[in-house]
Amino acid sequence: MTYKEQLESSNWKRKRQEILVRDGHKCQHCSNKKLLEEMDDGLFRRDLFPNDKCGIDTYNFGENEFNRTGIDFRYTDLIKENVVLYSIKVPNWKTIIVGVRNFNEMENRVFLFYENKRNLLKKDPEIYNLENVANYVTLDLKIEEEKRQAFIKLKKTNDPLEFDWKLMLGLHIHHKYYVEGLKAWEYPNDALVALCHYCHEELHRNEKVPLHGKDYKFLGYYYSNCLRCNGKGYLSRYHYHRNGICFRCQGAKYEELIN
Repeated sequence: MTYKEQLESSNWKRKRQEILVRDGHKCQHCSNKKLLEEMDDGLFRRDLFPNDKCGIDTYNFGENEFNRTGIDFRYTDLIKENVVLYSIKVPNWKTIIVGVRNFNEMENRVFLFYENKRNLLKKDPEIYNLENVANYVTLDLKIEEEKRQAFIKLKKTNDPLEFDWKLMLGLHIHHKYYVEGLKAWEYPNDALVALCHYCHEELHRNEKVPLHGKDYKFLGYYYSNCLRCNGKGYLSRYHYHRNGICFRCQGAKYEELIN
């Protein structure tokens, strides 16, 4: 079995998910801070259409108040009301969601405060009636904008180290060492760690991965880096296609493992 086949196997996918859950869907070097610099975030609102699980509405905490976004149908069960979504622009889409985290304590308070204001508005018979629809809509949108501005302020003070992540697409699983004959999923969990592509690239640029024999005797740094990705196994500029896997080595990272 080639290294590419190993990374595409169900055994590796299960092991990969196990490490992601253990590490809280978070880069263990930067806590996803480097990824957040290239993303926009928004508050989940509702399904755009009842039967369209790829279209959802979000209130954007950036310059644009409203965006059409896409999310893989496999992750729609993660999209609840009290979560923050992170998205990036990709070809053929306006944006696509790549990260989901739970509200922190302050965000929950802000959300409940403004939802309570909206509920009180609906209970006011002088405002919420058929003859006064336009006025109600205006006031409701005003509350939503106030809530949006409150979340923008929170965004500036939030500490990413404290975020409780439910999903972050594109994280890599780094092998701290290699052992001759072991398949990708046969390593103990403490030999694997979740990293964002920035930290993974930096690690491979500054460190060499040890190679051990079947008896775990250190053999040195035998493998030479892929000529295209320099041993990272991916190309960050192509992150939107198969998580940026290197076209040359197909994730094998080393020239000797290219089949």
